[in-house]
Amino acid sequence: MLYPTRVVIIMWALFGTTCASDNTPIGTCENTDVALLPIAGSADAPFTECTTSATITDNICGTLETDFTDHNENNAWSTCASTSILGNTSSSNARVAAYEAMGAKLWNKNSTVTVNDFLEARVILSEDQGLLSRLVRRYDPRFTPPESASPDNRFCSENANALTSHPDYCVGPAKLLPIINSAMCQGSLGYEIEINTERVHAALQWFLAVSTIKESTSCITTAADCDSSFAYYTAGTARELPAGLAHEINAISPQAHHRVYDAYLALGCWRKEAIENGQPLATCQLDNALVYGVSQLVKDRFTKMKTATNDILAAHHAWLNIIVPLLDRETRERNATHANTLLTEIAKPSADVNEDAAIAAIDAVYVCP
Repeated sequence: MLYPTRVVIIMWALFGTTCASDNTPIGTCENTDVALLPIAGSADAPFTECTTSATITDNICGTLETDFTDHNENNAWSTCASTSILGNTSSSNARVAAYEAMGAKLWNKNSTVTVNDFLEARVILSEDQGLLSRLVRRYDPRFTPPESASPDNRFCSENANALTSHPDYCVGPAKLLPIINSAMCQGSLGYEIEINTERVHAALQWFLAVSTIKESTSCITTAADCDSSFAYYTAGTARELPAGLAHEINAISPQAHHRVYDAYLALGCWRKEAIENGQPLATCQLDNALVYGVSQLVKDRFTKMKTATNDILAAHHAWLNIIVPLLDRETRERNATHANTLLTEIAKPSADVNEDAAIAAIDAVYVCP
């Protein structure tokens, strides 16, 4: 359901004073002990085949034979021009702009985040046809859907039972939205500002990542969704001018960003020239590179924890306690032992985390995009 901004502000004012929790010392906000770890066996079979990544030789990552690169030779993409980029979609671009506007109020703000910043960020989140309108219905195609799931993109928002029976598939409303609602509520009451800032940040980053994959899979029947996927990743910008999630990944791993961008060139070529089996190949390339990029964001957080203290240390820890479990499906597919190491470390108090052990696990699992 979509609400005009004025109504959202009124609802948010009411929400911030009526929700209840036993562990929030300031105000009354919902408890969000959301089970973020995937349910065993819930991963969808086609995506388990996308976990093979390229190998590294002489400290240089190679590419898979099926990957699109800027020098395609003797593979499915040999007839493609490297300029077959996708188009733009204004609504999805606007959602990435909203993500960046929220970031300017919260996680990217150069000065102290305030209660008013949280209130203003909530208004941005709730804009008509904005981020909230897609959070409430976002599903993750890498997990098996309910048998009755409809292809119209609204199953998760219109079937409350699916949120408990298939929370991995209905990740937006089942997992991400409760985190965001609680963090926004607590931040607007001045409670744990740094922690709640990063909880919102992490949930929205995962939303953007899932959205890129979802739209790249549904574009096999709805061509415009290829453009939407490209928009959710980088707002339709040129390779050298990444925006949104692409900007954050590029800042940590330019190689990952370039591999994701190549995957979008593949999607554009498949749509334009009807390359046989091109869409699943491009989507696997996108999934591999994007997941690698997210893993490098995780590595960066563990690295930052080494020198962080007090509230900043706790904020990094809070971010990791959202992203690491959500990334567990991919990590566990590759190496269960290292997946367990990551979960063990984030379960510790922030001051006791063995960052080096966690970083070693990431490096062992995610070698190349």
